[in-house]
Amino acid sequence: MEKKTVDLGQFFARKAALREQLIARNRYAKSVVPDYVFASRPVPDYLALMSETSAEMDQLLQQILDEQERIRKPGPEKFRREDVFVWGGPTTHWSGSMDPETAVRGMEYFGAENAVYVYGPLNEEALELHRKCKRLICQVTRTARSCEQPESDAECAEKLSRLSLKYPNIVGGIADDLVIYLGRNYSLKDVMTIRDSLKKHNDKLDFCGVVYAGELDYDNMPRVAACLDVINLWLEQKSDIAEFDLIIEKCLVKCPGKKILLGVFMQDIGLSDLGYNPELMLRYLDKAEQAYRSGKIQGLVILGDREIAKFPELAQTIRQYFSRRWNS
Repeated sequence: MEKKTVDLGQFFARKAALREQLIARNRYAKSVVPDYVFASRPVPDYLALMSETSAEMDQLLQQILDEQERIRKPGPEKFRREDVFVWGGPTTHWSGSMDPETAVRGMEYFGAENAVYVYGPLNEEALELHRKCKRLICQVTRTARSCEQPESDAECAEKLSRLSLKYPNIVGGIADDLVIYLGRNYSLKDVMTIRDSLKKHNDKLDFCGVVYAGELDYDNMPRVAACLDVINLWLEQKSDIAEFDLIIEKCLVKCPGKKILLGVFMQDIGLSDLGYNPELMLRYLDKAEQAYRSGKIQGLVILGDREIAKFPELAQTIRQYFSRRWNS
């Protein structure tokens, strides 16, 4: 019989609570017992205070390690078309276009089948234009909208949930720049409300959130991750590539049990604002494929709609990279 799936996030929440208990008790014990006593062996009162919680932590850590090994199964040998999305939508920002089908055009350019539709209105007219996408993730928050969003984020998420019953290619909703706006546009409670609204009419939908590599060190990152099904992870600075493996491992630890869709920027938005060197991009994609093969990430999101015109050589390099994998 297959082992029942465990919510690893609950394990990590319990681990954090036990850790705080141990820290508090240790401080208390050392405030009433001289430090030199601990140099030889713990005193009986200290053992009585710490042992049960420490043993519970030991057992929990074993469970976490077991579950991590169970869920990190090897992935396919090379990127599959079904696991690659192209990000896009109508916007005048960043040299973009107000063409309502810009995400679809970017998807077709790269030979992909899936899209992340952002910026534009969320209504049946827009979703009809994206029917040809096999899998579609849609924006449910106000960040960087090119049009006025008439409803709240929670109402927008519930609308998508309801529309997904008519448009079965919808597989999830996404909150752009989630951590950046946490505490300003919404609280963790708000994020959970958006998640619950997204699943109100279709609990199979994934709630995705954009997270940048530098945000993984945010103190509340595990609590943010607990609100999400999918982490859309972006390396905003070109220099992050040197720490690629560390960043992926950090995401796995800070966002336990969550699927990871890795973003592919064509522009070094965090440092130079220049386009990537094509050879460096190939190295990045190779690193991403290694992580995909090992089951550490589950797919890619290419920021492709507006970047194709800005960086034609680089866009062609990426297209050829996937063409070799999908047409061989």
